[in-house]
Amino acid sequence: MRGAWWLSAVLILGCGGEDTAEGDVPGDDAELIDARPADASGGAEPDAAPGDASAAEADAAGGGPDAASAQPDGAAREPDVGPPDAAPPGGDAQVAEPDAAAALDAAPDAMGPDAAVPAGDAGPGGDAAQGGDAAPGDDAGPAGDAAPDDADSGPDAAAGVLHFAGGDAEGRWCGQIDLTGAAVIRPDTTLTICAGSTISVSGPNTRIDVAGTLRVVGTAEAPVILDGAGGWVGLRVDGTLDAAHLTIRGAMTCVQGLADSSVTLSHALLDHCGSGFSLANGAAMDHVTVLGGSSLRVSGGVLRMTDSLVDLLHPEQSPDCTSWSGGGAVLDHVRITGCHCPLHINRAPDGVTISHSIFDAAAYAMMIASAQATVRDSYLSGRFADVLDIGAGDGVDADIGGNYYDGAAPAVDTANPGQFSGAGDFLADRPADLGPRD
Repeated sequence: MRGAWWLSAVLILGCGGEDTAEGDVPGDDAELIDARPADASGGAEPDAAPGDASAAEADAAGGGPDAASAQPDGAAREPDVGPPDAAPPGGDAQVAEPDAAAALDAAPDAMGPDAAVPAGDAGPGGDAAQGGDAAPGDDAGPAGDAAPDDADSGPDAAAGVLHFAGGDAEGRWCGQIDLTGAAVIRPDTTLTICAGSTISVSGPNTRIDVAGTLRVVGTAEAPVILDGAGGWVGLRVDGTLDAAHLTIRGAMTCVQGLADSSVTLSHALLDHCGSGFSLANGAAMDHVTVLGGSSLRVSGGVLRMTDSLVDLLHPEQSPDCTSWSGGGAVLDHVRITGCHCPLHINRAPDGVTISHSIFDAAAYAMMIASAQATVRDSYLSGRFADVLDIGAGDGVDADIGGNYYDGAAPAVDTANPGQFSGAGDFLADRPADLGPRD
């Protein structure tokens, strides 16, 4: 009977009976029996007692033998890492882990906007988020907040700015334009710049190349402004420039007219460029003001200028205000001042005609070498001489009569006075109708 009773107890324990009480097993020999199936032990030592289940679980989870001792009594244990259908070790009831997702759904207000996403919850793209930070490669904000790749190359709707980094230009530019490269107006195309537009220019190679037509349609109330911080090239014209109420600042040359250019400026300001203009085919300028910079150069064509002012802002000092090496000039009601010499004519095969104009604040009012010139009803005043012959003594044919030379006969510095007619026909009083008119 005793042997049958003992065999029954062994069979019961071997079947993993969870209802067997410790007092039902006689003696201490029961501690030597491992009642768990081999695949449920998770690698626990065979001599582990049922009461040491927490240590076996910690070892199975990879935490080492001391991991269980770090947990306070009654704390929830980590889930068994064995197969899902494994029996709980040692006969103790397994404590279920709370469902983290269910807890978040049950209390969504408990997490603030910066709360970390629980470890193991995959962020976008399948990467687990750490501490609330977006996983690498994920969009940090809504898809609608992403800037387009070409945001800097088109109109900025919020600021009303057109960013133009260079390339072919035609159609209309209106409003605020940021120009940072070479804008090219091709032959047979037209670019129109609207009244009131401001073009902010930057970059040493930035320019507007005009092989077609550039029309600037500013008004007195809404001029067009091309404003550079200095060092940009300017307008380079080999086509047609037709501009009204235009201001150009800070270019190396405000307007460079090439051999096939047609340049017309009205009510324009060329302000502190390296040079206001350089012309290979002349130009028509009315109510144009040039301030600062170096010499204005004409190498071909006729410069026709009326009611205009050129002031380099350094009286009697170099350089000269103008320099002709070709072409010619028709100047009426202009004032050229504030430099070493307002009229420096090396060569002007197309002739020079001047009327109702002022050339003053200079060391020499006019220097001339090879040209046929007529100067009438004007005021010429030079500190050292009113007229200086800089030629070989036989290349000048100039009529300088009927002008005002500070109330006296003109001071002409020449080796051949016969080249200058009318010197004795001067005005004693300064005429009222001189220089630019409003």
